[in-house]
Amino acid sequence: MQFSVIGHCTWGDSANEGKDVATIVATLPEDEDVTGLDFSPDGKYLATSTPNTTTVRLWDWNGTGKIVRTVEKVDGRDDLVASEPLRFSPNGKFLAGTDTVWNPRSGTVVFGMKASSGVNCVAVAFSPDGKWLFRAFSRSPEILGDNFTVYDTADWHPVWGLGAAWFYPDSMALSPDGKFAALAGPNLDAGPVRHQVRIIDLSKRAIVRTLEMDATRLAWSPDGIHLAVAGGVPSIVIIDAASGVIVDSESGESGRAFVRYTRDGKYLIESVNGAVRIWDGQHRTLLQRIKAMPGNIAVSGDGRYFALSAGRKIVVWSLK
Repeated sequence: MQFSVIGHCTWGDSANEGKDVATIVATLPEDEDVTGLDFSPDGKYLATSTPNTTTVRLWDWNGTGKIVRTVEKVDGRDDLVASEPLRFSPNGKFLAGTDTVWNPRSGTVVFGMKASSGVNCVAVAFSPDGKWLFRAFSRSPEILGDNFTVYDTADWHPVWGLGAAWFYPDSMALSPDGKFAALAGPNLDAGPVRHQVRIIDLSKRAIVRTLEMDATRLAWSPDGIHLAVAGGVPSIVIIDAASGVIVDSESGESGRAFVRYTRDGKYLIESVNGAVRIWDGQHRTLLQRIKAMPGNIAVSGDGRYFALSAGRKIVVWSLK
């Protein structure tokens, strides 16, 4: 078995030796640990952000391997608390951070969102048609307001929002058809802390299901049937999104974890217990295990590549 050392991470396959489904195709050096990571819709570029800098970088990862643009965050805020701090719009017209929306082609700011003390944007997402930007917030107890807000990307005005006292979202995922959003975080309304996943019907503008489970990351399957929940106990749980019934789970330590489906549904990529695991899309067969503890994971829209932030490096893998 062969291993290679990249930065502070060791990469290798111990699940399916000799039959790897993923191989390294690019390594990009960063100055700081990367927490924000997303592919452009065409897969040509990678956007990266770090919690200790006020900039976002755009890498031509598969061409020159160099940074082609650097843009400034409007508020210069620390994104350390954000689980999903960067997202491209589906048409590639916009790149959203927790406090800024840019035109990635020109690098100009198209919308800036000054935040208040005690209010942190923890995740951003675009609707499949690019008409709406979704933001999830965690607020201090004394600050009233929504913790889920929808913006019209035509003029960037907030259209509607939902607030729940004592609920503190720390992750968000949008269903592939854009009909539902899922939020996860602790509820501190009474007694001991209760960790919850709340599913919002976006047409009804209402929470339609609340599940009592811990999570640090969420991911919808491409068909919208399943919601993968990572970071609790068990470490990976896959539920039927319509009923809330657990259909599969994977044991492991609780804590920071990541989970992503490729958009073609072929693979489920997860990070837990110091390893990145690549499963088939139904979570039945473990195909490859990579020793790594990434700061984030991104998957290209065509499902051909995924990227891991590994300390001060970005490592891009090609999927068969």
